[in-house]
Amino acid sequence: MVAFYVFLALVLVRAVVILVALAFLVQPVSSCPACFAPTLPIVKRWLRILAPRFEWRWCPRCGWQGPARRVHDAPMQPWPIRGRDPGTPRPTGPSADPQAR
Repeated sequence: MVAFYVFLALVLVRAVVILVALAFLVQPVSSCPACFAPTLPIVKRWLRILAPRFEWRWCPRCGWQGPARRVHDAPMQPWPIRGRDPGTPRPTGPSADPQAR
């Protein structure tokens, strides 16, 4: 029974060492490592819960995606709606719909 606990402790220590090493290997990136284009952050709820210091990034030019360390802890802003300023109210009524004409 003692041998079981010794092997269990060794496996747990090994897992902790691997996770710490992986945390140091993940670099803070804002550009793609393949084509050097700017990357966009992708919100993954499981990653925010399990590892809040990391984020998932995606390159729209070549399609690369991968983990990155957060550069800053500022909250992420939602994407603005195309064609209008996010601070202006959305128009309503029959004249607001361009397809209704």
